[in-house]
Amino acid sequence: TAKGVVFMTLEDEDGQMNLVVFPKTYARWRTVARDAILLVAVGKVERRHRVTNLIVDRFEPMPGPRPERSVSRDFFDGRS
Repeated sequence: TAKGVVFMTLEDEDGQMNLVVFPKTYARWRTVARDAILLVAVGKVERRHRVTNLIVDRFEPMPGPRPERSVSRDFFDGRS
């Protein structure tokens, strides 16, 4: 983050898009942004030169299959 701004990158076969999330927006939508399996970002598209940004206004969760829970493993056996 830079001054609390969150940057995310989306990429597909056509290229990349940067998501720019300002601190107030992230504070409001933090839970959705962090916990949703699939995410819809809504905002304003800005294009400058060859760079595309989406200035995010809000996030919406998109329903999707929940992955199976995996078990965390600790490979550290305590010996150095």
